Amino acid sequence: MKKETKMEILKSQQDAYFKASKKGKGRILNELCKLCHLTRKHVIKRLAKPFVSAFDKKCLPKKKRRLKYSQALLKLVAQVWKAFNYPCGPKLEPIIKDNESSIKKNFLVSDKDYSLMCQISPAQLDRRLKNLDRDNKKKAACCTRPGRHLKVTIPLVDPTIIPKKPGSCSMDLVAHCGDNLSGNFAYSLNFTDHFLGWTTAQAFLGKSQINTSNALDVIFPTLPFKVNNLNSDNGSEFINAHLAKFCKLHYIRFTRSREYKKNDNARIEQKNFTHVRKLVGYLRYDSQYLVSLLNKLYADAAMFQNLFVPQSKLISKKRVGSKIVKKIDLYKTPLQRLQLSKSTNINQLLLAKYTSLHDSIDPIELSASIDTQVNYITKIASKFKANAKILKAA
Repeated sequence: MKKETKMEILKSQQDAYFKASKKGKGRILNELCKLCHLTRKHVIKRLAKPFVSAFDKKCLPKKKRRLKYSQALLKLVAQVWKAFNYPCGPKLEPIIKDNESSIKKNFLVSDKDYSLMCQISPAQLDRRLKNLDRDNKKKAACCTRPGRHLKVTIPLVDPTIIPKKPGSCSMDLVAHCGDNLSGNFAYSLNFTDHFLGWTTAQAFLGKSQINTSNALDVIFPTLPFKVNNLNSDNGSEFINAHLAKFCKLHYIRFTRSREYKKNDNARIEQKNFTHVRKLVGYLRYDSQYLVSLLNKLYADAAMFQNLFVPQSKLISKKRVGSKIVKKIDLYKTPLQRLQLSKSTNINQLLLAKYTSLHDSIDPIELSASIDTQVNYITKIASKFKANAKILKAA
């Protein structure tokens, strides 16, 4: 028997049920339970309610839900969201909980408002913030040119291996050419660790093999761990004798990704956007002065991202039938993962230095300083004729 038919039978007996005596009600209930195959309690509850048609239900005014979080509170949340470069809800939740003193100090948040901010779920944060304005950037040209020298001697990376300790790293170049590949312009060497998510960048003028090795010489002393494995794409700036010699001197196993398979180097590809493109955009930077400004900016941005911004991390991935089941770790900052790691290749002096910096630096003031530097760099770059077309299209 269909549900609609059962409801029609119950509706036809509703008046008789309420007019009947106690014994009569019991008899009606027995008949309805036997006929409709329903439990006694369900029939009693259903007869107690008025039967409303589907059309009438649509016409009834919906009861509005009372909002728990006021617009003023959400404006404060939006300010924190903007200060930490528009993170998603699951990432924003630990940011709010880990930076209590800084949020209260910079945005004048009361204890009551802060406790309410901590109660907002990640899904609610995503819903409330999704329609707010944020910076949108346009894409630029690709500058990767294949390197042939020594390519056969460099082994391919296995992208399915998930590192269990710090030391497995990837690097890539990000071009700051605007919409024109001609002439000499700046590049950013982006460097990340797969286990920690520890990411740093170094800018230089002109794409050359020696510049790449020199940038690594600057990056390596700042890393609080020893690099054991280093992976890159097939660009000529990486597949060369200079980098092979560099890796040999530092006892590093050097690997490369397959040609035209960007997902082999997925961990650094996503950092190219979050740590470089979102920061400096797609304008053309082609002067040594701008390169020096970019390097100062990258130093502060690396401090901000590695010490204060939590990241998710893939723990395991396996195929079950036609589906791939992934296990994701809780959001933690790279510094927190470094502190929790029991690996032997961690530089304890640098770990202690970064821990003390975390305790002494105000992340919101650091974020404001980064924004000021970005605005200054953009202001200088916007004066160049090469960027006029990009700024006009934005």
